[in-house]
Amino acid sequence: MNEDILSGTASNLGGKVEQAAGSMTGDAKLQGQGKIDEVKGQVQAGFGRAKDNLRSTIDTLSDQARTAASGVQTQAGNAGESIGAMVKEQPIAALLTATAVGYLLAFLIHRR
Repeated sequence: MNEDILSGTASNLGGKVEQAAGSMTGDAKLQGQGKIDEVKGQVQAGFGRAKDNLRSTIDTLSDQARTAASGVQTQAGNAGESIGAMVKEQPIAALLTATAVGYLLAFLIHRR
């Protein structure tokens, strides 16, 4: 709960009190001002709830992004280990693959 919700709720309640006082005393101006304050409080409290919801959504998305990044990092580490193992087991195949990738990159870069 943030300051906007608290302030809006207080303004809303104050507006209701003003309306009641205006009704009891027959003061239409006080009653009207009370209605204005009530609506103003409802709007401010609604804005505060929207801010809280947005902040919560941003926090959730941030946590999900961190989790995804951690998963990608783990997968990259696993891929690196797999490639390292393949190079140790089949060094000639790894050398030929690296050479082919190098030639392909050179061809793509210098192909004008």
